[in-house]
Amino acid sequence: MIVATTNDAAPSGVVPADLVPAGHLELDDIEALLQFSQWLSGIVARSLLATQPQLSLPQLRALVLIRARPAISSVQVAEALSAHPSTASRVVGVLVRRRLVSRVPDPGDRRQVSLTLTPSGEHLVADLMGQRRHDLRQLVDRLEPDARRQVLGAMRLLADAARDPSA
Repeated sequence: MIVATTNDAAPSGVVPADLVPAGHLELDDIEALLQFSQWLSGIVARSLLATQPQLSLPQLRALVLIRARPAISSVQVAEALSAHPSTASRVVGVLVRRRLVSRVPDPGDRRQVSLTLTPSGEHLVADLMGQRRHDLRQLVDRLEPDARRQVLGAMRLLADAARDPSA
């Protein structure tokens, strides 16, 4: 389906914009989103390969999550990553052994343990995020100023839509 961008008389075979159902995406739109997500996945893959020691994607996701939510528990990590608690516990255990995360007992309840990044973990995540920011900045800098504003506005909307309402 080809959609007219205005509601003026549309040429034959083109659906006026006001008749397209809300939320309808064209195949080309989905393909554009897929291509961009593949580019983003490439950034993530390169960052994983660059870490020393090398990290798995779940380990990286856990590190970023712990940085964003200091004093989070292993159970909360599991929930946020949509993982089984035992899986999250193993991921956290590897990060603790690599001295990227520390387990801190709750002074009020010794059964409760919160997770925080060690200085090494902080440094690693900061370096990875810095490289991602650099890659994204290079891409966005290729755009003309008006296109840049449009894209960044749309990305803010997508980031808001993707944000977990329970977080």
